[in-house]
Amino acid sequence: MTPPLTTLIHLTGFATGIVLYTMLLVMTSRPSALPRARAGGISLPTAAAGLGLVWNAGALVLYGLRDFGLGQPAGWLVAASFAALGFLPAVVVHSTQEAAVVGWRRVIVPVAYTLSASAALFFARGATVARPSETALLVLTGGYLLLVSLVALDGRREGEGWRRRVVTMVALAAFAAAAFHLGHDVGAPDSWLVALLGHHGSIPLGLVILYLDYRFAFADLFLRRALTLVFLVATALLLHVGVATPLMANLGGAGAESLLATAGHIGLWVLTALCYPPLHRLSSVIVDRVVLRRGDYRQLVDDLRFVTSQAATEDEALAGACGLVEDALGADRIPVRGRFDAQVRPPAHPQVVLGPDGAHAVRLLVPTTEGPTAIVEVGPLPPGRRLLSDDVALLDRVGTMLARRLDAQRVARER
Repeated sequence: MTPPLTTLIHLTGFATGIVLYTMLLVMTSRPSALPRARAGGISLPTAAAGLGLVWNAGALVLYGLRDFGLGQPAGWLVAASFAALGFLPAVVVHSTQEAAVVGWRRVIVPVAYTLSASAALFFARGATVARPSETALLVLTGGYLLLVSLVALDGRREGEGWRRRVVTMVALAAFAAAAFHLGHDVGAPDSWLVALLGHHGSIPLGLVILYLDYRFAFADLFLRRALTLVFLVATALLLHVGVATPLMANLGGAGAESLLATAGHIGLWVLTALCYPPLHRLSSVIVDRVVLRRGDYRQLVDDLRFVTSQAATEDEALAGACGLVEDALGADRIPVRGRFDAQVRPPAHPQVVLGPDGAHAVRLLVPTTEGPTAIVEVGPLPPGRRLLSDDVALLDRVGTMLARRLDAQRVARER
């Protein structure tokens, strides 16, 4: 028998959440993933990964037992799963308010964690029954709707801060609306729309946290893979519901009809696999252009080759490279400056190292054959921003190309 659509959404949604948050936890746990300033503690993406993993793993068991009629889940599992979900919006608030704030805005983060902690206590008190505490869900719904109003009271309506607050308000309002429905459907079947919007809100919440606080080096790689996985799962689910299910209903007999249905399923699997490259390209465009708002790094390499070849002096080549890198790093307008230092020994390969301000600035040491060493200084970086893996790879490529041009200019001058 074909599982109902709600059951399919639960299985695919929670399984996708487990994969995404496990991947996020692994990436943020790498030694090079976090800047030194955050290496001694738990970063917000790491906290979000742990909370999201607990919720999705617990909810997969919780709703799996109910959907397949295997019995009632343990009360402690219900309490732990919903408590983890309740802390995710607090991490969202923390992500947008982590920079230095003044006045009444300082209370927003403590209020958010207080709301989530209060709801967790209600969930724990109701652990004797196999359903979440409706009181806790009402606290989360009303409390975070109130926080939406507090965040909206900020009068500044320009710049990155305003965009971050808009994203925060939308995320909190969506979570509050989803929490309102969660307490009414653990014991009874729910519609597929409620299952999609109410139960799987942790996935967009995790992406919102990364948008607000992408402080680990592999955030760009994770966002691409995460969006690609979400698109791929959605494509497979749509093909199953729109094509495979009608095919099985019409050709579900024996013999040739059964073989035809099997062949149709295999064809859909192949089609899903072929969808991966274009979906990955679409995800890359969304992450680079919409989320990170940075330039086309492939085009920058071509522009750098042209600019450095037209430079008459070493200073012009270094200044041209710095200007291109500054334009490509995005709308944050991170300052990029270049200088020569005879006291620094040229490295054998391009080196991207932390500057004197720790994680707030980095330096690229250009590997020329002889000194003085060309240094590209990037930063200081704005709050909530650090150089991601693609940024570091770009600087590495810039260092290699710039070193070749500077060596060529020095050889020509000596001759």
